[in-house]
Amino acid sequence: MKITLLLISIFIGSQLLSQTTIDTTFSVRGNTCQCKLVTAGNADIKPFDLNEKPAYYPGGEDAWEKFVKKNIDKKLKGKHEVEVHFEVNEMGVLSNFRLLNRAANQKYEEVVRLLRLSGNWFPAIQNGYCVKSVKRLVLEL
Repeated sequence: MKITLLLISIFIGSQLLSQTTIDTTFSVRGNTCQCKLVTAGNADIKPFDLNEKPAYYPGGEDAWEKFVKKNIDKKLKGKHEVEVHFEVNEMGVLSNFRLLNRAANQKYEEVVRLLRLSGNWFPAIQNGYCVKSVKRLVLEL
């Protein structure tokens, strides 16, 4: 009887602590990304710095450069590097923008505007799961 109760309590405890995941395919402007998404359980994990596959703009670097050239404010004068740090959550939403160098505030605000305008990115993937990650980006404006 005691063994049965012990096994039942272990089973119930493991069910309460288990994660619920779904296979997910993100599709943005004809580009796709597949991973498992944690929908319940321990989804509030610290962002990853290094990933098997880092977060990226749909279409890759070439598409990102094309987007920036098309949408950048042409009135900005001079060429300066702007280094920013931001998070990409497991759904591809960008947040927590921080300036990492001494760039002019106007140029930092332009980079943040571009990032927000770019929409969702593809999330980072770790062990087949979509994970929150941090991204460092350097743009010359």
